[in-house]
Amino acid sequence: FPRAQYERLAPYASPEVLGVPLESIYLKSKVLLHHLGNPEELLGELILSPPKTRISSAAANLRDLGALHVDGRVAALGRVAVFMPTTIQLTKLVLVAYALGIPADGIVIAAALSTQDVFKLAAPANCRWPEEFPGHLAHNYITRARYDAGQFSEPIMYRNLFMDYLGVPKAKGSRAFYEWLDNSCVAVSRMSQFAALVTELAAKLCAAVPTAKADPALRKLCSLKRAQQLSRQEIDELFTKDYVRLKTALVGAFQPSFVQGEINTANKNKGKIMGCGFEPMKTCLLQQIKPPEMADVNNLWAFLKSLAPIKDVKLNDTGKIAFIECGNDEEVQVPESDVVHQMPLLAQLLHQLMRQSCKFQVLTDQGIRHEPSKLGSPNFLGGMKWHVNGMRTMGSPYWRSNMGYMCEMRDIKCHWGVCSSLLGRDGPDGVRITGLTILPPPGELYGTAMILAFLSGPFHVTFFGGNSDPGFRGVQIVPTDAQGYEDTGRLNAFRMAMNEFLASPEQEAAEEARRRFDDFAAAIEHQRQGAVPPKNTFLPDAEYGIGVQPWREEARLVQPPCGSLELFHIGGEDPAAAWQQQRGPGAAGGWEAMEDQGPHVRFRVAPRWLRGLSAIARRDLEGDLSILQQKFGLAAAELAQQMQNGLPRGLAVELAGPSAAVEKAKPELVEGVLQYYAAQCEWSASELPVDDEPDAEPPPRLRRA
Repeated sequence: FPRAQYERLAPYASPEVLGVPLESIYLKSKVLLHHLGNPEELLGELILSPPKTRISSAAANLRDLGALHVDGRVAALGRVAVFMPTTIQLTKLVLVAYALGIPADGIVIAAALSTQDVFKLAAPANCRWPEEFPGHLAHNYITRARYDAGQFSEPIMYRNLFMDYLGVPKAKGSRAFYEWLDNSCVAVSRMSQFAALVTELAAKLCAAVPTAKADPALRKLCSLKRAQQLSRQEIDELFTKDYVRLKTALVGAFQPSFVQGEINTANKNKGKIMGCGFEPMKTCLLQQIKPPEMADVNNLWAFLKSLAPIKDVKLNDTGKIAFIECGNDEEVQVPESDVVHQMPLLAQLLHQLMRQSCKFQVLTDQGIRHEPSKLGSPNFLGGMKWHVNGMRTMGSPYWRSNMGYMCEMRDIKCHWGVCSSLLGRDGPDGVRITGLTILPPPGELYGTAMILAFLSGPFHVTFFGGNSDPGFRGVQIVPTDAQGYEDTGRLNAFRMAMNEFLASPEQEAAEEARRRFDDFAAAIEHQRQGAVPPKNTFLPDAEYGIGVQPWREEARLVQPPCGSLELFHIGGEDPAAAWQQQRGPGAAGGWEAMEDQGPHVRFRVAPRWLRGLSAIARRDLEGDLSILQQKFGLAAAELAQQMQNGLPRGLAVELAGPSAAVEKAKPELVEGVLQYYAAQCEWSASELPVDDEPDAEPPPRLRRA
């Protein structure tokens, strides 16, 4: 390279720690290197350490995600995340999907978002001739749209692709597999890496959460072979068709990375499009057409027809502006969507070609020499711009995806979405959005419930409604639909069940979270079918006039007994007390209780991991409890069997004695003894083998004659 470039090079490469997110590094330092000091000190001792503000921000992000407790202790989510080859958000997705009964979907999406895009890049360099690029781009783009299935979600698109992959014969030398790769525009090496990571994630989840081995979907994923082909029935049993449940899991994992799509209702070309004589919501305006030979109706028609369905083309009086009426996308197996009324495929492809110069086969066939150029500047009504978390910071999805250029043809002000991450900066006031999922449209109760189910942070919530009405009709800042206090209780019950599951991810807690979600979803379905019209006008803002109602109910977000999802407090009832009453004593999940027995008190605590203690560890724990009893002068400190409905419920640790002695012993028990054994139990669980089958017996040794 030139000397001038050499002289501009930095003396040394920048350390990786200065250019990557610190959450994973901070968490691994906290768990694996805790004996060397806290992460702030360890990261500060690096030769080129990251700024203290970035370290503090990483710790705050981990607390917001639930990987760390408020006091800095590592939560169960954090310990599981250390052993998973994904980010914290994707580990949380795996756990939330497992809790909602769709573990295979969560694992496949986490694997897809952890690897490079499996679709081949549509670029002129990948084509033999420059004229082939537009057709190659159209095939690649339409294939993505088919796998999206009208959900407008990159994670769901990858999941649907993997479902199709499982049904393809993959025997060595199989032509069907390579034909599928070509038809689906998929790179074989990246697809193999994707499939291998799916099996690895399933195995590591079963190791980190031993009770998850009982889940048939996880067992199936763990046993998948590289060349294995599944039947359509097996695939349908493995993955869900409930997109509402799947998008709820995505919101639970990726919040608070919400984005808002603002729809442009003041298009300067609206009058031209409305007056051209074509159907306005199917018409794309194309101006600044290049090269000049393409400003011909016949040439333009022939070129556009090779891309996507088209109905008609005409030029204005000056011949400089083309009006293109797009055809029916169902001709290429791309269905209409209820999530977003998007511009037709042909208009989307014109926006794609606006970014890339190309040559045109229709001109080459006529012997017209021309240089590669951008076709022109397309324009469609209802264009959408993304803002991050409601701020004016612009967000840009991957421009090759079917959400790179979006519009909304309905009379809606904006859309809400959630993304897996916001990467770097795309210009001075913008960021890049990856893993975008658009939620059900404004006015749909499910979109509201998804946000409310996992809303976390210092939000001021106000429910709107009439004093004599059976339920609420909206909410300020974050909208909701609820019949009243009963449905708010269902909402709190689901949030609390997720708190307990993330605090201790086990099969029993997952089943409880699944049951609470089903109960909450049933209430939403009841609202959509009867109590409330299926469409409301308050979504997604509180500016639709609903605030003029005279009656409103203030809601506070209060700290839960455990976890990071606060509970909605409406009226006089304490939501934490209501939750304890719903679950009853000794219900699913770890619990603790204090009983007053005259001069003595009895304290019980029953963390879930007690059931996983080995016999040796149990004897050690009993020895430590005996030491605790002597140290504080307790009447008893022991492991005791708990009963419920006359049946054994499980083990609990009990302390009994004078109130002052029990109060002094309780912190050492909970924060010292039990925390030590909890860590030991989690470490041993993470090292367990994946398969339940015993190892094969070694062959018998032959005796010498």
